[in-house]
Amino acid sequence: MAQRTLLPGMDRFNRVLCCRETFLTQIIREALSLGRFDPSVTASLGADIDRAAKEAKKTRLMDELWREAALPRFPSFEDTFEPADFDSVDAETFTLETGRARAISTEVLLVMVVVDGVYSLTSLEGYERLVGSEVFQAVLGGRRTPARSTVAKYLGLVSAESHALLHRTLLRMVRAEGLDTFEELTVDSTAIAANTAWPTESALIVGFLNRIHRLLERQAKYTQVAYSSKLVERWLKELARLHRSINLLPSRPGSVAKRRKLYGKLLTVADKTRKKLEHLFATRWEEITSCCIRPTFRLRVDRMLEQIEADFAEAAKAAEAARRRVLQDECVAASGKTFSLADPDAYMILKGQRDPVVGYKPQLGRSGNGFISCLELLRGNPADSERLAPMLAAHIEATGTCPAAVSTDDGYSSAANLDALCTAGVEVISFSGAKGRKVLGDELYELDASILLRSERSAVESLIFTFKHKFGMRRFCRRGLAGARKDLSAAVLAYNLWRTAFVRKAKGREPDDPPIRAVA
Repeated sequence: MAQRTLLPGMDRFNRVLCCRETFLTQIIREALSLGRFDPSVTASLGADIDRAAKEAKKTRLMDELWREAALPRFPSFEDTFEPADFDSVDAETFTLETGRARAISTEVLLVMVVVDGVYSLTSLEGYERLVGSEVFQAVLGGRRTPARSTVAKYLGLVSAESHALLHRTLLRMVRAEGLDTFEELTVDSTAIAANTAWPTESALIVGFLNRIHRLLERQAKYTQVAYSSKLVERWLKELARLHRSINLLPSRPGSVAKRRKLYGKLLTVADKTRKKLEHLFATRWEEITSCCIRPTFRLRVDRMLEQIEADFAEAAKAAEAARRRVLQDECVAASGKTFSLADPDAYMILKGQRDPVVGYKPQLGRSGNGFISCLELLRGNPADSERLAPMLAAHIEATGTCPAAVSTDDGYSSAANLDALCTAGVEVISFSGAKGRKVLGDELYELDASILLRSERSAVESLIFTFKHKFGMRRFCRRGLAGARKDLSAAVLAYNLWRTAFVRKAKGREPDDPPIRAVA
């Protein structure tokens, strides 16, 4: 196999041009072109890096102030130094002096954000594929390959504003090249699994109580507020045994009654454990919150306390749902359940006759040439009929164009959505299905343009399939709503960059289709 020679004076873009033509090379080349099209993209990423550096400097300075002001502790002395108040200091007021060169430049960070949308770099497998790729080594240009923790750190500091700017700039570049007019919009939703296990009430109850116990033990390392309870430890072992017995119950006659009996015992022990933990936590609360410790330690302890309070509420919620569902044979609504120990924002997503998914339900908007022009990710399982108007507004904001035609499936059909689209200036509206026909009326439903939109609506299903299987969006890697939004945004960016190269290449060999206005 021929070895490519990279001249030392070449910039990143030309080094990438020298790499073999692969799927990843294509996307990275488009990403660097995006940075050249509008330098504000890399400037925004640079501002994110500066902001993180200022926050780190603020942390160091606050720790230094604490070390200078803290007095030795003697049994007869009280602390005279109050814990530093981080909120009273604005990191933006700091200036960054010249120091060591940063591990990652803004262009390299841009490339990593894009590759994160393909390989999920927060996972070990994705990181290994990144550092083993020829094109990424060309981007680094002989510099040291960043560690996995460094990659995760820099990806975490990219703000939601930078993600939105990347999305808008790419669509602006697409329009400037004439690759799409954005006069067509097809909206659909899909279910994407969260990075969590399938929920069972017994596992959730035991998991929340175990985590509370561990966090109370961990805070003692920072605050020196002693915590231990042999009684809680014994009860937690008993809960683990009952949970294991519930899981191992076979499906045979008599299992339902035995399962109900085991759940009754588990809930009794869980209630005792939770009340004991609440008492232990309450008696130590004032001492934990008022002790004088290093500011960085205070931030960690405060996060632990927030997690403990949230876990108490979730443990009680899971126990109540199990009591009603298993012991009282009641049907419990999704809003009355908790679904994940690892991801607090995950929800049970039900779509039609498909299998339920514990995760999220993103909304995606497809343009006429297959770009994702708008996206949305909310917590829970919002009805499609409530999200069409916000998706139209997001499309207009991102592209600067009000679409002439909007197409959806029957789930978005409603008189309110029809009025909203007409008010916005949409000329052709297509709701598929019997409900859509009723909302539109026979005359509008049978228009040639409406028939054409319905016949082409399946293209959005192809987009979702490609998005899930080519860009790994069958399951989120990050946890929590903010993390899932970053995963989704990075994948959309990578998809649109790939689509840009694909449409540009196809446009050179195929005649343009007539615009939708001509059909209408």
